[in-house]
Amino acid sequence: MGKIFIAYPYALLGLRAIGARLMRRPAPCGIRRVSDVETSAVEIRRRLSFLDDFKPEGEAYEIHILVPRRKDLRHMKGIKTHLCSRELPAESFWDLGDDIYLVTPERCFLEAAMRGVEQERLMAFGMELCGTYSLAYGNEDGFANGTQLTYASRLVAYLRRYRHVRGIAKARRAMACVVDGADSPRETATCLALTMSTFQGGYGIARPFMGEPIVPKDSQRELCSQSHYLADMLWKKPKLIVEYDGGHHDEPARAAKDKRRRSELAALGYTVIVVNNDDVESHSRFDQKAAQVSRCLRRRRRKPTPGHAMGRKMFQRSIFSTEVGPDDPLATVLPLLPAGYRTYRERIDGRWDVLSV
Repeated sequence: MGKIFIAYPYALLGLRAIGARLMRRPAPCGIRRVSDVETSAVEIRRRLSFLDDFKPEGEAYEIHILVPRRKDLRHMKGIKTHLCSRELPAESFWDLGDDIYLVTPERCFLEAAMRGVEQERLMAFGMELCGTYSLAYGNEDGFANGTQLTYASRLVAYLRRYRHVRGIAKARRAMACVVDGADSPRETATCLALTMSTFQGGYGIARPFMGEPIVPKDSQRELCSQSHYLADMLWKKPKLIVEYDGGHHDEPARAAKDKRRRSELAALGYTVIVVNNDDVESHSRFDQKAAQVSRCLRRRRRKPTPGHAMGRKMFQRSIFSTEVGPDDPLATVLPLLPAGYRTYRERIDGRWDVLSV
């Protein structure tokens, strides 16, 4: 029985199942070379059938696996092989048992860059891997809160192990906006819209801390009803919090709880700016929220050129739109936002079918 090394994008099924706590977190292994691989298509499908439970109903995905030699590259129905002949860092695979190995979040992030995923999508993917949610199919919200798969520092350290590899420069640039602790896809999109450079369509605001606990001092306990608070986005020095409120925050009980919580944060000296669905669906309203954040951070806002203003508007329309892109072959595997939101189209070129790393 040969080994199976599951590669991107099929590996996303396993990683997201682990992130949503639908699968046990695998034990790390020190395997650094792909070797002794399974060559039977029937056996590969049979042994990987446990991942079928995590696919959207009625969807069929190609299985992507790594092989060590060019002669192992085969054309099999529903299975795509990728060349991986070099020695990899020790943190490249997780052991699923039964001689099945899954690429780690760090390796999967690099492979996504190698496969030509656009940089904005790559940033969002990095935020998901470093966040406390996973895109989940069949879930009403399109995602499930769970465990954090990795950390931004680990991704950066892993990428430093590579030189002269296709996609490595793009992956490193994408990490400039990746932050730990995002709790939902819309928090990810809001953070990227604020922190990406003006050239990329953002506002160039400094990266916040996400999911950061705020613990009142002993002298402030009488002002608070909670032992601590979790901030969606936090800038510590000016004591600024930006929170994204989804539709469930409109429920009366939740709205009352949010109001009490924010009044207590104000008593602790924090400024809270709330972004909701109406704000992200209107460029002018989101621009006002970004202006409020800049003012609180005492950051001078330069008037954008017409080109930058148009690029910013198009970028926000892309990441916050509710239109689904129908022609993306991997839209249901790697969306920027959950099902029901527009996704970027991934450019796939035949020369990327074989990855030599």
